[in-house]
Parts: sequence; C-alpha cells; structure tokens
Amino acid sequence: VDYRTEDGTANAGSDYEFAEGTLVFKPGETVKELTVGVIDDDIFEEDEHFYVHLSNPRVVHRAEVSVLDPNAVSPGNSIIGSSHVPPKAALGNAHTATVTIYDDDHAGIFTFESNSTRVSESVGIMQVKVHRTSGARGKVAVPYHTTEGTAKAGEDYEEVAGKLEFLNDET
Repeated sequence: VDYRTEDGTANAGSDYEFAEGTLVFKPGETVKELTVGVIDDDIFEEDEHFYVHLSNPRVVHRAEVSVLDPNAVSPGNSIIGSSHVPPKAALGNAHTATVTIYDDDHAGIFTFESNSTRVSESVGIMQVKVHRTSGARGKVAVPYHTTEGTAKAGEDYEEVAGKLEFLNDET
C-alpha cells in the first residue's frame, strides 16, 4: 500500500516533513507504522493540519486453489481442477488520515533585563527593560507598579503603575 502526505493548512518543509513510500505487509501482519517528522518552528500559529493518504493496494503473491474430488479412489485422481486466483486488496473507508499539529508555542516568560539598577538622582527619568523569552505566542499585557525600598515614593521617585503590551511574536 502506498502512502503520501498532502498539505492542508500545514505546509511540508515548514510545518512537517513531506513523506511518501510503500508499506509492505508480510503474511499475518495486520499493522504497520509510518513516520512523518513534525517541525517545531517556535512561531505562534493557529493549530494546523495535513493529510496522509493510502493508495494503490496490491498483492505481491498469488494463491493456487485446487478442487478435490470427494469420490476419488486414488490420490492421483483426486484433483478435479486447479487455478491461480489473484488475492484481492482494497482500501477501506478510512484511507485518508487528518493529522493536526497543535501549536505549543507559549506566551513567554517576562523578566527584567537586570534584577538591580543604579541611577544618579540627577537622571530625571529612567527606563527599565523587560524581556520576553521562551515563547512569543499571542498579545500579552504585563501589569507593573513601583514599590518602595530604601527610596520612598513621592520623595525619591514618582510612583507609577501601568501595563506593558507585547504583540504577537514581539520579544
């Protein structure tokens, strides 16, 4: 039985590895496996799918059938006739499989560029950088606010609060 992958919303070469070939079942075998590589691209996407089709079933060996005469007296006269009967192979209803690739790219981990920053009192305005790592899936809002340490709000700095917005695929 031949098999071949086909693009759906997933594309061969960027989402999965194209595959085609032939599965050969030996006498008595009822299950075979084929392998299709899935490509982890670390890009936010909707879940995607592709197809695997089975086609061209064929039988490699032929069978011989003999009809025996139940009234034959000697073994030499017992065969009435014989014939080569080609075994039949056919595809069942489920000869196309849909394979769904679930996107596992995460929203990310948000961290400060540094866990400690020193600035001069005369700096005026300072900026703190936030990095998004280990994923960039979707639009994400990260709330922030200042908290007092040895510096006091209203005396040493202006208290601020808000949210940083990261767009899909923005790091």
